[in-house]
Amino acid sequence: MLRRRSLLIGALIGLAALGIGCMWDYDTIAMESKEFPDLADVVTGRFGRNPPLYYQMRLARVTAELRVEPTKLDAYDDAGVACDRLGDDDSALHWMALKREAMKRLPRAASAENRTTGSEDPVYRLLANEGTFYAHKWFRGGRRPEALGLLDQSVADLNAAVKRNPDAHFGREKVQVFVIEWSRKMSMAPPPAVEVITLSPEKPSPNRSAGELFAEPDSLYSYLQSKGLSDEAICKGISGLVVLGNAWESPDSFITLAEAVPMRRGTMKMFVALRAQELIASGHKPLGPALDPDLGKWTTPAALQPSIRASFQRLRHAADDEDRRRTEYMMSRLLAGRHPDIDPSFWSEWKPSKRPDFVDPDLNYRFFRWLERGGLPQILTVLGCCCLSPLGLLALTWRSLAKRARRRIAALGDLKFVNQTESRANDVKK
Repeated sequence: MLRRRSLLIGALIGLAALGIGCMWDYDTIAMESKEFPDLADVVTGRFGRNPPLYYQMRLARVTAELRVEPTKLDAYDDAGVACDRLGDDDSALHWMALKREAMKRLPRAASAENRTTGSEDPVYRLLANEGTFYAHKWFRGGRRPEALGLLDQSVADLNAAVKRNPDAHFGREKVQVFVIEWSRKMSMAPPPAVEVITLSPEKPSPNRSAGELFAEPDSLYSYLQSKGLSDEAICKGISGLVVLGNAWESPDSFITLAEAVPMRRGTMKMFVALRAQELIASGHKPLGPALDPDLGKWTTPAALQPSIRASFQRLRHAADDEDRRRTEYMMSRLLAGRHPDIDPSFWSEWKPSKRPDFVDPDLNYRFFRWLERGGLPQILTVLGCCCLSPLGLLALTWRSLAKRARRRIAALGDLKFVNQTESRANDVKK
Protein backbone atom coordinates (compact mmCIF):
# COMPACT_ATOMS: atom_id res chain seq x y z
CA MET A 1 0.00 0.00 0.00
CA LEU A 2 1.52 3.31 -1.08
CA ARG A 3 1.38 6.58 0.78
CA ARG A 4 2.05 10.10 -0.42
CA ARG A 5 4.79 11.87 1.45
CA SER A 6 3.73 15.24 2.88
CA LEU A 7 6.04 18.04 3.95
CA LEU A 8 5.36 19.74 7.25
CA ILE A 9 3.33 22.91 7.38
CA GLY A 10 3.08 25.18 10.39
CA ALA A 11 5.30 25.78 13.37
CA LEU A 12 3.96 23.29 15.88
CA ILE A 13 3.40 20.57 13.30
CA GLY A 14 6.96 21.09 12.10
CA LEU A 15 8.41 20.52 15.54
CA ALA A 16 6.19 17.55 16.30
CA ALA A 17 7.15 15.88 13.05
CA LEU A 18 10.78 15.44 13.98
CA GLY A 19 11.26 16.59 17.55
CA ILE A 20 15.05 16.71 17.51
CA GLY A 21 17.10 17.83 20.44
CA CYS A 22 18.86 16.63 23.55
CA MET A 23 19.15 19.48 26.03
CA TRP A 24 21.19 19.95 29.18
CA ASP A 25 19.57 21.12 32.39
CA TYR A 26 18.90 19.92 35.95
CA ASP A 27 16.70 17.06 34.69
CA THR A 28 19.33 15.83 32.23
CA ILE A 29 21.83 15.37 35.05
CA ALA A 30 19.25 13.38 37.00
CA MET A 31 18.53 11.20 33.97
CA GLU A 32 22.24 10.60 33.35
CA SER A 33 22.55 9.17 36.86
CA LYS A 34 19.69 6.71 36.36
CA GLU A 35 19.31 3.63 34.23
CA PHE A 36 18.02 4.69 30.82
CA PRO A 37 14.51 3.36 30.02
CA ASP A 38 14.53 0.13 28.02
CA LEU A 39 13.20 0.07 24.48
CA ALA A 40 9.77 -1.21 25.51
CA ASP A 41 9.33 1.82 27.80
CA VAL A 42 10.68 4.24 25.17
CA VAL A 43 8.26 2.94 22.55
CA THR A 44 5.17 2.86 24.77
CA GLY A 45 5.86 6.19 26.51
CA ARG A 46 6.64 4.93 29.99
CA PHE A 47 9.03 7.72 31.00
CA GLY A 48 8.59 11.03 32.79
CA ARG A 49 7.11 14.07 31.02
CA ASN A 50 6.45 17.22 33.00
CA PRO A 51 3.54 19.72 32.83
CA PRO A 52 4.17 23.39 31.80
CA LEU A 53 3.80 24.64 35.39
CA TYR A 54 6.87 22.59 36.29
CA TYR A 55 9.01 24.66 33.90
CA GLN A 56 7.29 27.94 34.72
CA MET A 57 8.15 27.52 38.40
CA ARG A 58 11.74 26.54 37.59
CA LEU A 59 12.14 29.58 35.34
CA ALA A 60 10.84 31.92 38.06
CA ARG A 61 13.21 30.38 40.62
CA VAL A 62 16.40 30.49 38.54
CA THR A 63 15.62 34.01 37.33
CA ALA A 64 15.49 35.17 40.95
CA GLU A 65 18.70 33.27 41.76
CA LEU A 66 20.59 34.85 38.86
CA ARG A 67 19.67 38.35 40.03
CA VAL A 68 21.57 37.58 43.22
CA GLU A 69 24.31 35.36 41.81
CA PRO A 70 24.82 36.08 38.07
CA THR A 71 27.86 33.76 37.87
CA LYS A 72 25.81 30.64 38.61
CA LEU A 73 26.24 29.23 35.12
CA ASP A 74 24.08 26.11 35.46
CA ALA A 75 21.07 28.31 36.22
CA TYR A 76 21.27 29.83 32.72
CA ASP A 77 20.96 26.34 31.25
CA ASP A 78 17.93 25.60 33.44
CA ALA A 79 16.31 28.88 32.36
CA GLY A 80 17.01 28.32 28.68
CA VAL A 81 15.69 24.76 28.64
CA ALA A 82 12.59 25.82 30.59
CA CYS A 83 11.84 28.47 27.95
CA ASP A 84 12.38 25.94 25.17
CA ARG A 85 10.02 23.46 26.83
CA LEU A 86 7.45 26.25 27.02
CA GLY A 87 7.90 27.02 23.30
CA ASP A 88 9.65 30.39 23.73
CA ASP A 89 12.64 30.03 21.37
CA ASP A 90 13.82 33.66 21.48
CA SER A 91 13.91 33.69 25.27
CA ALA A 92 15.78 30.37 25.32
CA LEU A 93 18.47 31.78 23.00
CA HIS A 94 18.56 35.01 25.01
CA TRP A 95 19.44 33.05 28.15
CA MET A 96 22.35 31.45 26.31
CA ALA A 97 23.57 34.90 25.26
CA LEU A 98 23.38 36.00 28.90
CA LYS A 99 25.36 32.93 29.92
CA ARG A 100 28.07 33.73 27.37
CA GLU A 101 28.35 37.25 28.77
CA ALA A 102 28.52 35.90 32.33
CA MET A 103 31.33 33.56 31.32
CA LYS A 104 33.31 36.45 29.86
CA ARG A 105 33.09 38.29 33.18
CA LEU A 106 34.59 35.40 35.16
CA PRO A 107 38.20 35.78 36.35
CA ARG A 108 40.60 33.99 34.00
CA ALA A 109 41.65 31.56 36.76
CA ALA A 110 38.06 30.37 37.04
CA SER A 111 37.24 30.82 33.36
CA ALA A 112 34.95 28.13 31.94
CA GLU A 113 37.26 27.89 28.92
CA ASN A 114 40.00 26.51 31.17
CA ARG A 115 37.90 23.74 32.71
CA THR A 116 38.21 20.16 31.56
CA THR A 117 35.75 19.06 28.94
CA GLY A 118 32.82 16.81 29.78
CA SER A 119 29.23 17.09 30.92
CA GLU A 120 30.28 19.47 33.71
CA ASP A 121 31.88 21.85 31.21
CA PRO A 122 29.68 25.00 30.97
CA VAL A 123 31.01 25.75 27.48
CA TYR A 124 29.85 22.34 26.29
CA ARG A 125 26.42 22.83 27.83
CA LEU A 126 26.13 26.28 26.28
CA LEU A 127 26.92 24.94 22.81
CA ALA A 128 24.67 21.88 23.17
CA ASN A 129 21.68 23.89 24.35
CA GLU A 130 22.17 26.78 21.93
CA GLY A 131 22.48 24.40 18.97
CA THR A 132 19.28 22.63 19.98
CA PHE A 133 17.42 25.93 20.48
CA TYR A 134 18.40 27.17 17.00
CA ALA A 135 17.06 23.95 15.45
CA HIS A 136 13.80 24.17 17.40
CA LYS A 137 13.33 27.79 16.37
CA TRP A 138 13.65 26.79 12.72
CA PHE A 139 11.10 23.97 13.11
CA ARG A 140 8.65 26.04 15.11
CA GLY A 141 9.04 28.90 12.62
CA GLY A 142 7.60 26.83 9.79
CA ARG A 143 10.85 25.52 8.27
CA ARG A 144 11.25 28.55 6.02
CA PRO A 145 14.03 28.12 3.38
CA GLU A 146 15.21 31.67 3.97
CA ALA A 147 15.83 30.78 7.64
CA LEU A 148 18.12 27.80 6.95
CA GLY A 149 20.91 29.78 8.59
CA LEU A 150 19.37 28.73 11.89
CA LEU A 151 20.07 25.08 11.06
CA ASP A 152 23.59 25.92 9.91
CA GLN A 153 24.26 27.64 13.23
CA SER A 154 22.68 24.70 15.04
CA VAL A 155 24.97 22.18 13.34
CA ALA A 156 28.03 24.36 14.00
CA ASP A 157 27.21 24.65 17.72
CA LEU A 158 26.41 20.96 18.14
CA ASN A 159 29.55 19.84 16.30
CA ALA A 160 31.59 22.05 18.61
CA ALA A 161 29.77 20.55 21.60
CA VAL A 162 30.45 16.99 20.42
CA LYS A 163 34.11 17.88 19.92
CA ARG A 164 34.34 19.01 23.55
CA ASN A 165 32.37 16.05 24.90
CA PRO A 166 32.08 13.16 22.40
CA ASP A 167 30.26 10.81 24.80
CA ALA A 168 27.60 13.22 26.00
CA HIS A 169 24.03 11.94 26.33
CA PHE A 170 25.36 8.39 26.09
CA GLY A 171 26.82 9.28 22.65
CA ARG A 172 23.42 10.40 21.30
CA GLU A 173 24.39 13.96 20.39
CA LYS A 174 26.19 12.78 17.26
CA VAL A 175 22.92 11.31 16.03
CA GLN A 176 21.21 14.63 16.76
CA VAL A 177 23.65 16.45 14.46
CA PHE A 178 23.00 14.00 11.62
CA VAL A 179 19.24 14.30 12.11
CA ILE A 180 19.45 18.08 11.73
CA GLU A 181 21.63 17.73 8.62
CA TRP A 182 19.10 15.31 7.14
CA SER A 183 16.25 17.71 7.96
CA ARG A 184 18.05 20.49 6.11
CA LYS A 185 18.59 18.21 3.12
CA MET A 186 14.94 17.18 3.05
CA SER A 187 13.75 20.79 3.27
CA MET A 188 15.77 21.71 0.18
CA ALA A 189 14.63 18.88 -2.14
CA PRO A 190 11.05 18.77 -3.48
CA PRO A 191 9.26 15.58 -2.50
CA PRO A 192 8.48 13.00 -5.19
CA ALA A 193 4.87 12.38 -6.08
CA VAL A 194 4.77 8.94 -4.45
CA GLU A 195 7.29 7.43 -2.11
CA VAL A 196 7.20 4.65 0.42
CA ILE A 197 9.49 2.43 2.43
CA THR A 198 8.60 -1.18 1.78
CA LEU A 199 9.68 -2.94 4.92
CA SER A 200 9.85 -6.42 3.51
CA PRO A 201 12.47 -9.14 3.97
CA GLU A 202 11.69 -10.22 0.41
CA LYS A 203 13.28 -6.99 -0.89
CA PRO A 204 16.72 -6.77 0.69
CA SER A 205 19.36 -4.23 -0.22
CA PRO A 206 22.40 -5.66 -2.04
CA ASN A 207 24.50 -4.60 0.94
CA ARG A 208 22.20 -6.05 3.59
CA SER A 209 21.47 -9.61 4.62
CA ALA A 210 18.24 -11.25 3.53
CA GLY A 211 16.71 -10.74 6.96
CA GLU A 212 17.27 -7.00 7.07
CA LEU A 213 15.04 -4.19 5.82
CA PHE A 214 15.19 -2.11 2.70
CA ALA A 215 15.01 1.68 3.08
CA GLU A 216 14.64 4.38 0.44
CA PRO A 217 17.85 6.37 -0.23
CA ASP A 218 16.53 9.59 1.30
CA SER A 219 15.14 8.07 4.49
CA LEU A 220 16.62 9.18 7.81
CA TYR A 221 17.73 5.61 8.47
CA SER A 222 19.70 5.45 5.21
CA TYR A 223 21.26 8.83 5.94
CA LEU A 224 22.40 7.72 9.40
CA GLN A 225 23.80 4.54 7.90
CA SER A 226 25.74 6.57 5.34
CA LYS A 227 27.41 8.35 8.28
CA GLY A 228 28.80 5.04 9.48
CA LEU A 229 26.38 4.49 12.36
CA SER A 230 25.50 0.93 13.31
CA ASP A 231 21.93 -0.16 13.99
CA GLU A 232 22.73 -0.26 17.70
CA ALA A 233 24.03 3.34 17.64
CA ILE A 234 20.94 4.46 15.72
CA CYS A 235 18.64 2.80 18.26
CA LYS A 236 20.49 4.47 21.16
CA GLY A 237 20.52 7.85 19.43
CA ILE A 238 16.85 7.91 18.47
CA SER A 239 15.84 6.61 21.91
CA GLY A 240 17.77 9.52 23.42
CA LEU A 241 15.91 12.01 21.24
CA VAL A 242 12.60 10.51 22.39
CA VAL A 243 13.35 10.52 26.12
CA LEU A 244 15.65 13.56 26.46
CA GLY A 245 14.32 15.64 23.59
CA ASN A 246 10.98 16.24 21.86
CA ALA A 247 10.80 13.20 19.59
CA TRP A 248 8.02 11.33 21.42
CA GLU A 249 5.57 12.63 18.80
CA SER A 250 7.92 12.27 15.82
CA PRO A 251 6.85 9.63 13.26
CA ASP A 252 10.23 9.99 11.52
CA SER A 253 12.01 8.97 14.71
CA PHE A 254 9.93 5.82 15.16
CA ILE A 255 10.07 4.91 11.46
CA THR A 256 13.85 5.11 11.72
CA LEU A 257 13.84 3.14 14.96
CA ALA A 258 11.67 0.46 13.33
CA GLU A 259 14.24 0.07 10.57
CA ALA A 260 17.17 -0.07 12.99
CA VAL A 261 15.75 -2.73 15.31
CA PRO A 262 17.06 -6.11 14.02
CA MET A 263 14.69 -8.59 12.43
CA ARG A 264 15.47 -11.13 15.13
CA ARG A 265 13.68 -8.81 17.56
CA GLY A 266 10.53 -8.99 15.47
CA THR A 267 8.01 -8.29 18.22
CA MET A 268 9.81 -5.14 19.33
CA LYS A 269 10.12 -4.06 15.70
CA MET A 270 6.36 -4.40 15.42
CA PHE A 271 5.89 -2.35 18.62
CA VAL A 272 8.00 0.50 17.21
CA ALA A 273 6.20 0.43 13.87
CA LEU A 274 2.82 0.45 15.61
CA ARG A 275 3.88 3.60 17.46
CA ALA A 276 4.82 5.24 14.13
CA GLN A 277 1.50 4.15 12.68
CA GLU A 278 -0.29 5.54 15.74
CA LEU A 279 1.33 8.96 15.28
CA ILE A 280 0.59 9.13 11.55
CA ALA A 281 -3.03 8.16 12.16
CA SER A 282 -3.36 10.99 14.71
CA GLY A 283 -2.22 13.60 12.15
CA HIS A 284 1.55 13.75 12.59
CA LYS A 285 3.06 13.84 9.11
CA PRO A 286 6.54 12.37 8.54
CA LEU A 287 9.18 14.52 6.90
CA GLY A 288 10.76 11.51 5.16
CA PRO A 289 9.30 8.46 3.41
CA ALA A 290 6.26 6.94 5.04
CA LEU A 291 6.01 3.55 6.67
CA ASP A 292 4.30 0.70 4.88
CA PRO A 293 1.10 0.20 6.92
CA ASP A 294 0.92 -3.52 6.17
CA LEU A 295 3.24 -4.38 9.03
CA GLY A 296 2.52 -8.09 9.03
CA LYS A 297 4.49 -8.62 5.81
CA TRP A 298 7.84 -7.85 7.38
CA THR A 299 7.65 -8.85 11.03
CA THR A 300 5.70 -11.84 12.24
CA PRO A 301 3.17 -14.19 10.68
CA ALA A 302 -0.27 -12.71 10.24
CA ALA A 303 -1.66 -15.02 12.91
CA LEU A 304 0.52 -13.32 15.56
CA GLN A 305 -0.50 -9.75 14.72
CA PRO A 306 -3.62 -9.62 16.93
CA SER A 307 -1.73 -10.71 20.04
CA ILE A 308 1.16 -8.31 19.36
CA ARG A 309 -1.20 -5.43 18.72
CA ALA A 310 -3.13 -6.27 21.88
CA SER A 311 0.11 -6.31 23.91
CA PHE A 312 1.17 -2.97 22.45
CA GLN A 313 -2.19 -1.37 23.18
CA ARG A 314 -2.17 -2.72 26.73
CA LEU A 315 1.31 -1.27 27.33
CA ARG A 316 0.37 2.07 25.74
CA HIS A 317 -2.78 2.43 27.83
CA ALA A 318 -0.85 1.55 30.98
CA ALA A 319 1.85 4.10 30.12
CA ASP A 320 -0.76 6.81 29.47
CA ASP A 321 -2.48 6.01 32.76
CA GLU A 322 0.87 6.20 34.54
CA ASP A 323 1.59 9.57 32.89
CA ARG A 324 -1.81 10.91 33.99
CA ARG A 325 -1.24 9.68 37.55
CA ARG A 326 2.22 11.25 37.59
CA THR A 327 0.92 14.57 36.24
CA GLU A 328 -1.89 14.67 38.82
CA TYR A 329 0.61 13.90 41.57
CA MET A 330 2.92 16.67 40.38
CA MET A 331 0.19 19.29 39.87
CA SER A 332 -1.24 18.83 43.36
CA ARG A 333 2.17 19.68 44.80
CA LEU A 334 3.22 22.30 42.26
CA LEU A 335 0.02 24.24 42.91
CA ALA A 336 0.88 24.12 46.61
CA GLY A 337 4.21 25.81 45.86
CA ARG A 338 6.35 22.68 46.05
CA HIS A 339 8.88 21.82 43.34
CA PRO A 340 11.24 18.83 43.13
CA ASP A 341 14.24 21.12 42.48
CA ILE A 342 14.03 22.48 46.02
CA ASP A 343 11.81 20.00 47.85
CA PRO A 344 13.64 16.72 48.56
CA SER A 345 10.42 15.10 49.78
CA PHE A 346 8.49 15.95 46.60
CA TRP A 347 8.53 12.37 45.31
CA SER A 348 8.40 10.62 48.69
CA GLU A 349 4.75 9.56 48.29
CA TRP A 350 4.96 8.63 44.62
CA LYS A 351 4.55 4.94 43.92
CA PRO A 352 5.07 4.02 40.27
CA SER A 353 2.86 1.24 38.97
CA LYS A 354 4.25 -2.00 37.63
CA ARG A 355 4.46 -2.36 33.88
CA PRO A 356 2.00 -4.99 32.61
CA ASP A 357 3.47 -8.37 31.85
CA PHE A 358 4.00 -9.23 28.21
CA VAL A 359 6.01 -11.75 26.24
CA ASP A 360 9.51 -10.32 26.27
CA PRO A 361 10.34 -9.65 22.61
CA ASP A 362 14.05 -9.63 23.44
CA LEU A 363 14.09 -13.08 25.06
CA ASN A 364 15.35 -14.93 22.01
CA TYR A 365 17.71 -12.06 21.18
CA ARG A 366 19.28 -12.14 24.65
CA PHE A 367 19.49 -15.93 24.51
CA PHE A 368 21.44 -15.91 21.24
CA ARG A 369 23.65 -13.06 22.43
CA TRP A 370 24.42 -15.17 25.51
CA LEU A 371 25.35 -18.07 23.26
CA GLU A 372 27.64 -15.79 21.24
CA ARG A 373 29.39 -14.71 24.45
CA GLY A 374 30.26 -18.25 25.50
CA GLY A 375 26.96 -19.53 26.82
CA LEU A 376 27.18 -22.88 25.01
CA PRO A 377 29.75 -24.42 27.41
CA GLN A 378 27.53 -23.32 30.29
CA ILE A 379 24.54 -25.02 28.67
CA LEU A 380 26.53 -28.23 28.19
CA THR A 381 27.66 -28.07 31.80
CA VAL A 382 24.10 -27.64 33.04
CA LEU A 383 22.82 -30.38 30.77
CA GLY A 384 25.67 -32.61 31.88
CA CYS A 385 24.82 -32.01 35.51
CA CYS A 386 21.15 -32.62 34.83
CA CYS A 387 21.91 -35.85 32.99
CA LEU A 388 24.69 -37.11 35.23
CA SER A 389 22.96 -36.33 38.50
CA PRO A 390 20.23 -38.96 38.01
CA LEU A 391 22.83 -41.42 36.75
CA GLY A 392 25.03 -40.69 39.75
CA LEU A 393 22.10 -41.13 42.08
CA LEU A 394 21.22 -44.39 40.38
CA ALA A 395 24.85 -45.56 40.67
CA LEU A 396 24.92 -44.74 44.38
CA THR A 397 21.61 -46.52 44.88
CA TRP A 398 22.82 -49.53 42.92
CA ARG A 399 26.02 -49.61 44.94
CA SER A 400 24.08 -49.48 48.18
CA LEU A 401 21.75 -52.22 47.02
CA ALA A 402 24.69 -54.33 45.90
CA LYS A 403 26.32 -53.98 49.31
CA ARG A 404 23.12 -54.98 51.04
CA ALA A 405 22.76 -57.95 48.69
CA ARG A 406 26.30 -59.10 49.37
CA ARG A 407 25.73 -58.82 53.09
CA ARG A 408 22.51 -60.78 52.72
CA ILE A 409 24.21 -63.46 50.69
CA ALA A 410 27.08 -63.63 53.17
CA ALA A 411 24.63 -63.88 56.02
CA LEU A 412 22.75 -66.64 54.27
CA GLY A 413 26.05 -68.45 53.60
CA ASP A 414 27.02 -68.23 57.23
CA LEU A 415 23.60 -69.51 58.28
CA LYS A 416 23.91 -72.46 55.88
CA PHE A 417 27.36 -73.31 57.26
CA VAL A 418 26.04 -73.19 60.82
CA ASN A 419 23.11 -75.41 59.91
CA GLN A 420 25.40 -77.93 58.22
CA THR A 421 27.74 -78.00 61.24
CA GLU A 422 24.85 -78.54 63.61
CA SER A 423 23.49 -81.34 61.39
CA ARG A 424 26.83 -83.13 61.36
CA ALA A 425 27.11 -82.84 65.16
CA ASN A 426 23.70 -84.38 65.58
CA ASP A 427 24.67 -87.27 63.28
CA VAL A 428 27.78 -88.00 65.36
CA LYS A 429 25.74 -88.10 68.56
CA LYS A 430 23.39 -90.57 67.04
